[in-house]
Amino acid sequence: MVLLVLAPTLLYLNSLGGEFQFDDRNLVDRPWTANLEEYFQSVDPLVVGNRPVLLWTIALNNSLHPHQTFGFHLLNLLLHLWVTVLVYVVLLKTQELMDSGEGRDGMRKEAFAFVPALIFSAHPLNTDAVSYIVSRSTLLATLFYLLTLYGFLHLFDRRETRFPRRVVQGFWIVWIAAGFYLALGSKLTAVTLPAALLAWFILFFAPSRFPRWVSMVFNRNRVPYYLIAAGFLVAFAWFAEPLLYRPRDQGMELFGRWNYFLHQPKVIVFYYLRLFLFPFNLNVDPGFPATSWSGDGQIGAGFLLLLLWIVAAFRWGNVWIKAGTVWFLLTLAPTSSFVPLNDLAVEHRTYLPLTLGLCPIAGWLVVRWLEGSKATLAVVAFAGLCVLTIHRNQDWTTEIRLWQDAAEKNPRSPRPHNNLGKAYYEAEQLGPALVHFKRSILNEGFNTALDLMEPHFNIAAVYLDLNRLDDAEREYREVMRLRPGSYESHMGLATVMNRRGNFAEAERLLLRSLELKRAQDGADFPLARLNLGELYGKTARYREAVTELKMAIAADPGLLPAHYNLGTAYLALGRPDLAARAYQICLLLDPTFAPALQGLERVTREGNVDRVNPR
Repeated sequence: MVLLVLAPTLLYLNSLGGEFQFDDRNLVDRPWTANLEEYFQSVDPLVVGNRPVLLWTIALNNSLHPHQTFGFHLLNLLLHLWVTVLVYVVLLKTQELMDSGEGRDGMRKEAFAFVPALIFSAHPLNTDAVSYIVSRSTLLATLFYLLTLYGFLHLFDRRETRFPRRVVQGFWIVWIAAGFYLALGSKLTAVTLPAALLAWFILFFAPSRFPRWVSMVFNRNRVPYYLIAAGFLVAFAWFAEPLLYRPRDQGMELFGRWNYFLHQPKVIVFYYLRLFLFPFNLNVDPGFPATSWSGDGQIGAGFLLLLLWIVAAFRWGNVWIKAGTVWFLLTLAPTSSFVPLNDLAVEHRTYLPLTLGLCPIAGWLVVRWLEGSKATLAVVAFAGLCVLTIHRNQDWTTEIRLWQDAAEKNPRSPRPHNNLGKAYYEAEQLGPALVHFKRSILNEGFNTALDLMEPHFNIAAVYLDLNRLDDAEREYREVMRLRPGSYESHMGLATVMNRRGNFAEAERLLLRSLELKRAQDGADFPLARLNLGELYGKTARYREAVTELKMAIAADPGLLPAHYNLGTAYLALGRPDLAARAYQICLLLDPTFAPALQGLERVTREGNVDRVNPR
């Protein structure tokens, strides 16, 4: 057990100093995750679709040490350690409760539980889930998924306790219900949990408790095991998705339901299984292109190989091979079946499927056949996994390094170059940023309109910073051509017009961006309100500026420039008391914000307002 904690701790030490990556800031910088007080005021814990459990942990991190990456990475690592230990505990507990000897083959129970957990703890395929802060949702969902299964196993424990059996059973039923809520509240892919519990019961406990029923239903001469298993997986994926799992991605627009589904056997066999067996060239952006059935032989081969795997597992495999196969495919179903997501393949999707899926299958083979002198080979293989994990963690330390790695491994994919350009842009390296933004749109035959829209928008932002207004206007208009309803491009073009002094056109574009945002999302657009307030302030329409800036703050209370501009507008209207309050809020959001400090000095000097403590 000590090794199961020590090994991953040492392997992930070099991930603790990593930066916020990609979507991390969108999660960490929200007002409702600023601290626990804001969380409880803003988040409804009953709306599991908003991931309240995940958001609570982010708010907890921010309460303890705001926006410091070490604490976020440390909690991710602790979650991974707990999941690793649970893999061991669940496998051990399942073996203890089995009445038959099927699948043991003379193996020591502890050895079989230990080896899969050790493989899981060190496998490089898990670095995406552990080192990427946003992937904490996957870690949490897996933790509560396994905790629920652990409670479910206790329902079949016949050992005597000092408490009445009904009390004990009631406790574990409450445990299971709470675990299911916590798993769903972490990530909606945990919707498969009830089916996983049912599958675990059928495979491990039904044969001894209901032998006649099992013999009748699973009689090979009537209905083959593998057809029942495949039918169950397909039926669950088909019916659970419209009822319980509503993704917020654009996969339907990018791929369509059936095209996405047809690609998944290819992804499972030629990407996920390949990386599990040969974990080289891991990539945060695999860049799987959507192809056609007739033009891509790997799609048909993926279906065939997947079917052969299921047939072999249920005809010749022992109970652990069967259970591992069902667990792997069932827990992949929400992301690798009929639910079209933005990406055909993502590495952290395999985290839960590996726990009691591929790792126990590999562990059974290792314990069963690698004995004696062959044990040296197992040690060498494990050492290789460790080296690859440590090396992969280094790619996650900085955003530039992560997307450089992705762009080198998949140079034809537009997103790595676009995201690398964003990383350079945020580092104020505008030259390299512009190079990679342009590279992301070079091969237009490989890109969809959605792929092209974002880099064009980012190129416009670079030109705007360089004050190349004609080039910026051209790029914003290209985004509007690709997606006429792009409210961001209307706002960007308004900035161009504002700098040219064409205030009337800038106002028209900003108002149009607000209309488009409201029509698409039913929500306000605080950045457009902010820009409109700045425009009104520049043209001495201070009362209108106050109105727009208040609306921006109502939509996004953490929008610091809106508070600052509101203070400036109040000063222009001769309301130093209100200006001082606005500047104070700025300093609550960022105590080092120099313009707000200067504003307070001006209020104190000119407005006869007592000096106030910004804290």
